[in-house]
Amino acid sequence: MHYIRKRITFLGLCVLILVTGMYYQASQTEPSSRSVPAAAEMSTEDQATTLELPGLDGDRYSLQSFLDKPLLLTFFTTWCSVCQEELPELSDMYEANEGAWNAVAVNASTQEHNKDAVRKFVQESEIAMPVLVDIGGEGLDTFQVNAVPLSFLIDKDGRIRKKFYGPVSAEQLKKELAKIAGS
Repeated sequence: MHYIRKRITFLGLCVLILVTGMYYQASQTEPSSRSVPAAAEMSTEDQATTLELPGLDGDRYSLQSFLDKPLLLTFFTTWCSVCQEELPELSDMYEANEGAWNAVAVNASTQEHNKDAVRKFVQESEIAMPVLVDIGGEGLDTFQVNAVPLSFLIDKDGRIRKKFYGPVSAEQLKKELAKIAGS
């Protein structure tokens, strides 16, 4: 009887370890980055196009005002090392292709340790695209952002066509912009 109890305890611990490992792996795996309309996955199509946030310049900006052409919307923080590398590169791509698509960077201000660091980072990095600050977390909630950098490619109709988890390469962006232009 004592032997059976030990075996059951051992098997129970094995199952617990297995379930914990599966849960951990699922939580560390990024969701699929397939292209989907906003309404199908996020139910935020209307909210996203009516989102208004203040810019570093003090003006308020509506997301809708950038949708005269495809929009790359990227969320970042100044303390994120990947963001520190990616944002200047995205800004350079935006400047080189000005007129073909819009780009907006949204600082996840609720996650910032030092609010003054945002302005300093933008100035030192010579970011050319508009930079908005999400002080209250409305953008983070609307786009369900739980990690940075996270970027969304939005077509002129306000539909999210592609999500980029992590940095966006020039090749990825060109490929996805060509898909939007072809549709």
